[in-house]
Amino acid sequence: MAGYYRYSMSNNAKDAYKNGIMPYSKWTKKAILRVLKKKAKKEKFEIKEEHWMTFNKMPVKQLKDILLYYSEWHHTSSWYNKTDFYALDYDPDEDYASIPIEHTSKRDIEVPTEEVWKCKYLEWSGTRSYPKSTEHESWGVIKGEWFYMLNGSCIKKKSIYANGFVQLEKFECDKIEIES
Repeated sequence: MAGYYRYSMSNNAKDAYKNGIMPYSKWTKKAILRVLKKKAKKEKFEIKEEHWMTFNKMPVKQLKDILLYYSEWHHTSSWYNKTDFYALDYDPDEDYASIPIEHTSKRDIEVPTEEVWKCKYLEWSGTRSYPKSTEHESWGVIKGEWFYMLNGSCIKKKSIYANGFVQLEKFECDKIEIES
């Protein structure tokens, strides 16, 4: 059915949600298991107990990789963005219980270092048709992919990959002389 539902998505996208087809980011572990249960009831097949146990132990990323596939795209937002939608693909004959479960340990996750930098960045204003950029310089902390700076009484953050972002000078502790 052509047309738009409010200003958030097309009517076809709304129908896709009703049929258990959603954008990748909307698929949570709970949503995957809920849609899988509905699909089993609707299509009259049984999900093996060992599959349920395996799916409950799997991290959501692995569950998405195993059970989701690209299905279709729909227009979303008032800007008519093209959004990819994914559907569930469960095969009752497949041996999901033998798939090794991926575990991410907190030791495996790399903790980003924090460094103090003076950076130059752009702030955008104006309209989409007539954008206007203003260049700023500020000291702040770079942690991972973000630059955090104090602006008045609030903390602002800027991606270090943003257009116009330049690292100018790193703060070095050994340059400071402490008087005793």
